[in-house]
Amino acid sequence: MNITLPPSLKPIIDVLIAHDIRPVLVGGYLRDIFISQSISKDIDIELYNVNSIEQLNSILETFAKPYEVGKNFGVIKLNFNSYDIDFSLPRTENKTAKGHRGFDITTYKEIGFKEAALRRDFTINSMGYDLLNNTLLDPYNALEDIENKILTYVDKKSFIQDPLRVFRAISFTARFNLTCKDELITLCKTMYPSLKELAKERVFQEIKKLLLLSKKPSIGFRLLQKMDSLKYFPSLYLLKDVEYNSTLQMLDDLAKKSVEDESLKLRLMFALLVLCFKDEASVITFIISLNDDKKFLQSILSLYRAYKILNDFKIDDYNIQKLALHVKIDELAMLCSVNLNIEVQNMTKDILNRAKALHVSHKAPEMILKGQNLIDIGLNPSKEFSKLLNQAFEAQLKGEFTTLEEAKQWLINN
Repeated sequence: MNITLPPSLKPIIDVLIAHDIRPVLVGGYLRDIFISQSISKDIDIELYNVNSIEQLNSILETFAKPYEVGKNFGVIKLNFNSYDIDFSLPRTENKTAKGHRGFDITTYKEIGFKEAALRRDFTINSMGYDLLNNTLLDPYNALEDIENKILTYVDKKSFIQDPLRVFRAISFTARFNLTCKDELITLCKTMYPSLKELAKERVFQEIKKLLLLSKKPSIGFRLLQKMDSLKYFPSLYLLKDVEYNSTLQMLDDLAKKSVEDESLKLRLMFALLVLCFKDEASVITFIISLNDDKKFLQSILSLYRAYKILNDFKIDDYNIQKLALHVKIDELAMLCSVNLNIEVQNMTKDILNRAKALHVSHKAPEMILKGQNLIDIGLNPSKEFSKLLNQAFEAQLKGEFTTLEEAKQWLINN
């Protein structure tokens, strides 16, 4: 199979080759060509026979501004013609301390591809394509594992050095519908104690990929359970079987839906994950264990709170407008569209239709009577302003007035 890069990148490859550098395409761009035939905008190229990072910088800066990643990592990033390219030197990694920065990294000018690929996590990520000689490099039988839809590690010793690979394993298995080899599952079980070393941001990124890029995210969560690592998320781990199974089924159903806004889909996915949690404290603990974004947390809490009141919700204009003050009703309806209870689905459809008629399906109702209106009619600003405006807004929601003139008359009468 002849692998080609986008034509716009050919000038860079040609210049590298002219400097006696051998470029080898590696990583997800190459893997996805074989697994999903998709073309990524992120490209990884490993460079052999480079004299120094300084030499590489001087070559690349003629195309765009390069910047080095970390210290001694031997990686230079370049954004060129809308592609994000990582140029790296072949290297070895050895764990010397806890955390993802606790590695002793050594780059080499002369090292074989097989030895360099030994640090890769899974065999499906271990192949390369030599752009100089147009040959596939596959020392660990990646193609065979791809054809057999198998996920397994390259090297046991190097694999356990990065506990994030447990989460990468569940993500890859679900995204590409692979079977995780028993040897890999057993190895991941032994890595559970080291998961506490991980920065929450790294775990969040893998869970995000699992939720957004999988047709069946449930595969990943069930595998995490099989690896005895679901307890990393205590509130999920403590769910009853019926709650856990229904949560995963709803996740899979939502994954099938077309939601153009990726951030919205992610919020809905996380909201589904927490719907069966016993209380808000559990929701907060779960979300902040992965993400420090307060807006993200509040959006999940809003959906969680709104969902919890549906059983006692009375559908009328007043209650729907009150609900719209706390949650975007169209998002709540989307969340409930995969609910296993058909009554909940139908109820939220009715709520959404009525909210659309009231023009509050995607936004909160606006106050008709505002502070400036009070000043305009001769009232002086005081502590009573806020109280009076709240009373007016409550009357508005109850339908006691619908225009500014009616609001002013209501103010006079009250």
